[in-house]
Amino acid sequence: MERAYKGRYYDGLQSTAIVVSVFITNTTLNIQYQDADEQTVLIEWPKEGIQKVSLASTHIALKYGKEYPYQQVELTDIDFIAAYQDWTGGQLMQRWLQMSSTTMVLALLAGIVAVMVGLYLWGVPWIADKVAQQVPVEYEVDLGKSIASQITTNKTIDSNRTEAINHFFEQLKLETTYPVAITVIKSPVVNAFALPGGQIVVYDSMLVTLQKPEELAALLCHEFAHVQLKHSTRNIFRTLSGYLFVSALFGDFSGISAVIIGNANELRNLSYSRELESEADGFALAHLKKQRIDIKGMIGLFEKLQQSQTVTVSEWMSTHPDLSNRIQKATYYQQNNPYTVITNDSMQFYFNQLQQSNEWQ
Repeated sequence: MERAYKGRYYDGLQSTAIVVSVFITNTTLNIQYQDADEQTVLIEWPKEGIQKVSLASTHIALKYGKEYPYQQVELTDIDFIAAYQDWTGGQLMQRWLQMSSTTMVLALLAGIVAVMVGLYLWGVPWIADKVAQQVPVEYEVDLGKSIASQITTNKTIDSNRTEAINHFFEQLKLETTYPVAITVIKSPVVNAFALPGGQIVVYDSMLVTLQKPEELAALLCHEFAHVQLKHSTRNIFRTLSGYLFVSALFGDFSGISAVIIGNANELRNLSYSRELESEADGFALAHLKKQRIDIKGMIGLFEKLQQSQTVTVSEWMSTHPDLSNRIQKATYYQQNNPYTVITNDSMQFYFNQLQQSNEWQ
């Protein structure tokens, strides 16, 4: 009887992990668990379709599927890691011995190229992410100001709403490492995004969709989380890691900032990973609870964006995916964290100013 190993399984359709039992057979990796109806679910992964995502001495991640979204399973059982290596290594060795010397040389060269490509595609972004987490606050602030200046060039800034939204943000009483500055730009595009160092940009068409101050509070808490948790800096460094790697390789450290600023207009549409989005949502929900602001504001924000059929909304939705899933999570959080909502008159005052200022274009 095959040995069972405990792991965490992601079906590619939802972000929640499922605790499963994993079995290795001669030709398949079998994943088994009990569903909500206590029915046994068995999933079989043929060996040839399994891809290794990461491998360490105490952790392994495997994925399966021919196209996105992929299924993935993660285990931290060292016995499974050894068994999996034996399972795949034995087959690899048998094929290797059957190769001719010429084929072996070509395979070796191909392997070296694959390692180099893998280092560039995955290793460099991983290193860039780690470096970004150590970037000094002062550098982030200067970088964010430079990017914001580049993005807002030739754009019309709504100065009245910019002043009102910054006063609104002050009412949220967020503890911040950064000097937060929010800019409202006139645009038909429904979008809002965070930059490093405390810069947040909101398009006035995004404000048009909001009907309650709690919805704006949820939006700003979410975008602020990307700043405070260094998500924006990490995302930029990872996305531009190839350019940064070449600059650093030749010692052109001054070129790093130039590369980032030169790509400023593309950076406003960077999408975050599922993990970072969930972290930002969790941060926002916790702060709304702390300040006794109604969590229905976050639910309402997501619902309005989801229900809208206008083409312009797609930009924000493409960089903030899985709205249905996030609505469910916010609803679940609300149900399991009851508290008395406190009405903030100052929030309502500045929200009214945002609605009344400079009639909607």
